[in-house]
Amino acid sequence: MPPILLESRVEKVRVFRSGALVRRVATIPPFSGATARVRFADLPVALDDASLRLETDSPATVLLDAAIGLDGAERTTTAESSDEREHDALRREEAALTAELTGIDAALIAIEQVHLPERPSGAEGEPPPDIDLDASLSFVTFKRERWELLAKRRRELERKIAHTSERRRVVAHRIELSSSSRLPRPDELRKSVVATARRDDPATGATSVAVEYFVPGARWAPAYVLRVDTKRRSASLELRAIVAQSSGEDWRDVELSLSTAEALRFHELPELTSLRLGRAQAAPKKRAWRAPPRDPVELFADFARALPKAERPPAPAAPAPREEPGDELDRATPQVGMGSPPMEMGAPSAAMPPSFAPQGFGAPGLMPSFMAKGGPPGAPPPAAAPMAMPMSMGMPAPKGAPPPRGGGGPMLKARRAADSPNAPSQPEPELEVDPRLLSYEGLRMPGFEQRHGKLRVASMEERYLELSQTLDVRVAVQIRQVVEGRVAASRKASQAPLPPLHVAPDAVDGFDYAHACASRADVPADGSFHSVPITKVEAPLVLRFVAVPRESQDVFRFVELDNPLEAPLLRGPCDVYFDRDFLLTADLATVAPRGKVRAGLGVDQAIKCARNTSFAEASAGLMGGSLALKHTIKIELANHRADAADVEVRERVPFVPEREEDIKLEVAAQPAWRPWEPPLGESPVKGAHMWRVSVEPGGRAELSATYVVKIPAKLELVGGNRRE
Repeated sequence: MPPILLESRVEKVRVFRSGALVRRVATIPPFSGATARVRFADLPVALDDASLRLETDSPATVLLDAAIGLDGAERTTTAESSDEREHDALRREEAALTAELTGIDAALIAIEQVHLPERPSGAEGEPPPDIDLDASLSFVTFKRERWELLAKRRRELERKIAHTSERRRVVAHRIELSSSSRLPRPDELRKSVVATARRDDPATGATSVAVEYFVPGARWAPAYVLRVDTKRRSASLELRAIVAQSSGEDWRDVELSLSTAEALRFHELPELTSLRLGRAQAAPKKRAWRAPPRDPVELFADFARALPKAERPPAPAAPAPREEPGDELDRATPQVGMGSPPMEMGAPSAAMPPSFAPQGFGAPGLMPSFMAKGGPPGAPPPAAAPMAMPMSMGMPAPKGAPPPRGGGGPMLKARRAADSPNAPSQPEPELEVDPRLLSYEGLRMPGFEQRHGKLRVASMEERYLELSQTLDVRVAVQIRQVVEGRVAASRKASQAPLPPLHVAPDAVDGFDYAHACASRADVPADGSFHSVPITKVEAPLVLRFVAVPRESQDVFRFVELDNPLEAPLLRGPCDVYFDRDFLLTADLATVAPRGKVRAGLGVDQAIKCARNTSFAEASAGLMGGSLALKHTIKIELANHRADAADVEVRERVPFVPEREEDIKLEVAAQPAWRPWEPPLGESPVKGAHMWRVSVEPGGRAELSATYVVKIPAKLELVGGNRRE
């Protein structure tokens, strides 16, 4: 009985720095019996098989034996069929509206052609007959009202037709530019997940089930839109993101979240040691694998005797012994008898295709991982060893048992050297286990006629074809190339450069954050960047003006607002709109949670600034032995705005280096100023000061500062005594 095909849709997607975790949901209908096979179809080829997770919302239903297969993409997805149905509905609606508009135009033409009959002329010499004026006025009124009603309906139809036509063009464009998941070519493949659904309660109805998997080829970068309203003294900050993905499936109407974390990262788990109270004991030996039996063929002895003699496979010929110089004693030693002929290890069976050569016990690529470290030199290769090979894995041989044939010489010499009383003790060799042999779901047991009794690692092609319903062994050679090519293409697409001014997300102070989109989003799998809204927040606005008259006479305006989120604002471009007009695109720096967002708005032409300086040199001291260099700075501000302006004026005066005893500096300012402190992360500036004054609309403000430098009369400042 074929598995139950489940129609699934993408519900949630979390995009990481590179890659995304996709969550699909489906409903398992009621089925008869305690178990049933279910199938998730039309999954992307590039998904990571090791990341597959299944879960149900009902504790009475359990999913077991999940496996991934490969099928031809011959079914259409729900997203593409809904687009086509929407396009057909819009086309029919547009045709109906156009037909109604044509009928209204015909009615308007008919109304224009209807006129009152002319007044008949009377007999000769008599006045014309009387006419009914009320009826004539009623006709004219009816004609005008009917005309106005049809004209109003005609305008409504024109607007509806334009709106429907625009929607139809958008849907047609989406269908035309849809990704590979929309219009698959005949050679494209899709993955599917097959699992066993078991229910404990026979009365269980439909059950919701979710499948999660990781796909490469997805990335994102933050972006912002700042809208400043000076009349209401408020600002709105829109958090946006550009998202691109080439996973092979479109994300339509999904709950999207964006994370700064890495999806896959290697972490070594700590090894917890136990505390033992009492007498010290030797540390237990770590063994990751139980040694195989001496002769696995003995496990199938009863099965072999039950088979008819005609069906029994022929016993393989014993391999010829390997002759080496000095091994005459070993060649004369008989072979150990184990009740059955030895099996060749490492050579694939002739009944199996070359692409499915056994991998596992006795496979040429895996046998070195089972051999003991530091084996004696000159030992024969594993492919030529009989089933007595477990004796070289640290397993003791029976007393009096002769050494095995084929390579028995070196092994016999090593045993005799170890049995001598004066031989040095050697450490017991450790076993290296291939990690693939610990993944039991990937091991296969061949048939009795091939290599019974030996598990082998199934290849990727074999595992995919086991669950396939549309493919056969003829395409097995191309499966690996197609799958690896899709994964490589997805990873390459995720490494494409970002648009200008955009920066890839990163952790802030070692912490990662996830931003959830407030509304559902659409991200097609075309590899292009798409703008996705995350959230929009309102915050009170603080408009500041900064002037540095020593460097420029322009007054720059800045906007400050508190970070309204509990998460940091990452670095990225920010489009600034000032009173509904686009102003500029600023580079927004990273802002910590509950920090200050500061963005520059350019030069404010309504505030003028002027700076004038004067210098005077005079003698000082009782005997005129020193010079007083007096510098005066005068700054004037004029506000031509309609509201008050809070202006921050920055100025810098010279400073005396340390260990300089001949120079004295006296500074005074009116009104009083204070040292200027740079923002966090910037280096301080020596001698920097600032005023903060409020200038009324149409008002002026004057600032002054004086500093006197006193030096000995015989000295002169480097660069001249006049500093301004």
